[in-house]
Amino acid sequence: MSDNESYLLSLRDISLRFGGLQALSDITVGVSSGLWTALIGPNGAGKTSLLNVICGLYAAQRGEVVLGGRPLDGLGVHQRAALGLARTFQAVQLVLEMHVLDNLLLGLHCRGQVGLLGHLLGSPGSRREERALRDTGLAVLERYDLAEVWDRPVSELSLWQRKLLELARAVVGEPRLLLLDEPMGGLTMAEREAMAELLHDLRGGGLSMIMVEHDMDMVMTHTDHVMVLHHGRLLAQGPPREIQADPDVIAAYLGE
Repeated sequence: MSDNESYLLSLRDISLRFGGLQALSDITVGVSSGLWTALIGPNGAGKTSLLNVICGLYAAQRGEVVLGGRPLDGLGVHQRAALGLARTFQAVQLVLEMHVLDNLLLGLHCRGQVGLLGHLLGSPGSRREERALRDTGLAVLERYDLAEVWDRPVSELSLWQRKLLELARAVVGEPRLLLLDEPMGGLTMAEREAMAELLHDLRGGGLSMIMVEHDMDMVMTHTDHVMVLHHGRLLAQGPPREIQADPDVIAAYLGE
């Protein structure tokens, strides 16, 4: 078995430049299946840029992204989503004018069987599928404590509710790998603990996750593996306790 095939996600020699700025340099790393991996580093280290390369928002100038043994080069965001990649964002990406349920249903598009023409023509199959997807969506909202606001526009939700909805929309399509960009940002301590519990449940159900996060208590307490970026390069990786004691990481990021 090759290195690419032994990991759920393999990154090989990923390099990304914006004009004169080298955002990522020769990132080579493998992410094992079933783990909650933290991606940490100072501001400007390249963390969000790396997530954007993985999910297809950015095209690296050099390198290879492989998911489950399949190279993703040349595939768009929606094609990578269909292969099992999902993403949340630092600034929650929801359609504010749409209702909560309709936002959630956007995450179910890859599970539908009826083609675009069938939906445009309003075929019996499309109507059955729409009813089934709505039933599924309502059940998911119940699990995320959003059932009571299913018909409200997203603009009326609190930040916590928006974070829950974005997470629910990301996982409702049953991805293999979930990319999280600062899911704890802006939340109260109680909400952060509740979010950590939700992510533990998802990991327990077999979902692999890569999380960008600045809350080091959360990272060191809850995650399985940590990768550290510094100036666009992979500085270190390993279990949280090893990273916490790594002198290079302490000097570059954590502090004494």
